[in-house]
Amino acid sequence: MHRGAGSYRTHTGSARNASPRGGGCPWLMTPTPHPRPSRRTVELPSGKTVEVFYFSRDPVRRRAPTAPAPTPNLESCPHCASDLVYPIAWNDAYERRYELALRCPNCEWTDVDTHDWDTVQRLDERLQQGERALIADLHALTRANVEEDFDRFITALRDGHVWPMDF
Repeated sequence: MHRGAGSYRTHTGSARNASPRGGGCPWLMTPTPHPRPSRRTVELPSGKTVEVFYFSRDPVRRRAPTAPAPTPNLESCPHCASDLVYPIAWNDAYERRYELALRCPNCEWTDVDTHDWDTVQRLDERLQQGERALIADLHALTRANVEEDFDRFITALRDGHVWPMDF
């Protein structure tokens, strides 16, 4: 006899306790109350979302939200605080995550760790800014050196230190 939708407890005891009519053991087909389902959506580090269903007779207890983990600052060395840290190797770890080997030229610190795409992008932008600054300094230094060379050559010509046979 079906008593409605629900889950039923069964007993895995000996066969002698089981009655085909169900009269001998009332606990064999005792309906249990429906557990209260609750749903929670969880975002995984890979970016995928998963719906988790909890079945419980107890009320849902929610944890207090925790502060997000601080994003690592890959641009500076954790040992000497130098901002000259750069990657010496990198590999794709898995979806939108990369394994980076970082090195600090000041204290020779190295580290290999896996970082998310946004953190790697920030490091890449910082490295590109540094590259642009180095190129700008190189252009300024080259121009200053050439100007100094021209000034010395003009002075040598004026003072008669350069002869036609010097060419």
